[in-house]
Amino acid sequence: VLPTLTPAALAAAAPRLAALPAEPALRLAALYYGQPTDGLYTLRLPGDVLRTAIRLARPAPAPATLAEARRLVGHEGAAGAKRRLCLLAALGEEVAQAQQWLALIEREGLCCRREELAINGRTLAAALPGLRGPAVGRLLAALLEEVIEDRVENTQQALLSAARRLQP
Repeated sequence: VLPTLTPAALAAAAPRLAALPAEPALRLAALYYGQPTDGLYTLRLPGDVLRTAIRLARPAPAPATLAEARRLVGHEGAAGAKRRLCLLAALGEEVAQAQQWLALIEREGLCCRREELAINGRTLAAALPGLRGPAVGRLLAALLEEVIEDRVENTQQALLSAARRLQP
């Protein structure tokens, strides 16, 4: 019934499935973790379920640092990061520290995405004459990395100071 999944792979995945909530995308990801997912498109499932399953089925380790956890939340959102950790736990990986980091990120409201920066592109361009177009986006990305790595505080003043330092 499940395309490209061998009986041996299905048998190996059975213990993983028992450890997961009954969420279709999560269970499909557990079945196909590290396996080719091309055949999943033949299943008649909602597109968001398939996209989530395919993304989660790509092997990725649990975050090893708070900065990596923040990048994961920035990339997949808080719910997506929790799903990934749930899957990794079912696969037998140690995720307790990463789960604590996710809780800290939520509790403290730590910045994980460009939209959460205390500065936006318009403010940045207005403060730095000559900064235009793609250069604004690259500088915002660099500022986000500085915030994620805890090298710069997420305040407008600190970000403007860092932008002046980072600007080419």
